[in-house]
Amino acid sequence: MLSLIFASLIGFVVLGIYWSFRPSRLPPGPRGIPFLGNALDIPLKGLFLKIEDWKRTHGDTFSLNAAGQNILVLASAKAAAHVLDKMSGPTSARPRFTMVRIVLLER
Repeated sequence: MLSLIFASLIGFVVLGIYWSFRPSRLPPGPRGIPFLGNALDIPLKGLFLKIEDWKRTHGDTFSLNAAGQNILVLASAKAAAHVLDKMSGPTSARPRFTMVRIVLLER
């Protein structure tokens, strides 16, 4: 019984470390902790101050991971204009809501 608990714990740690690595297509950003990512680093008040701090460290464009959700931060007007103007094709698509499609359209 103890070995099963220990093996499960080791498995969760390995999965957490595996999931903490960000996909290579995203720009670098602050490192997070396994499973939660940067969720505990994101303040509820004064978010703009924290973004300015990260901007000084990581540049105008960086990424965060909040509990498995990747977030791309564009911390300057120049970076936002570049993404909206030069990369409008891949960034203008709407998200796909699979469950909404299944519930509403496939009756």
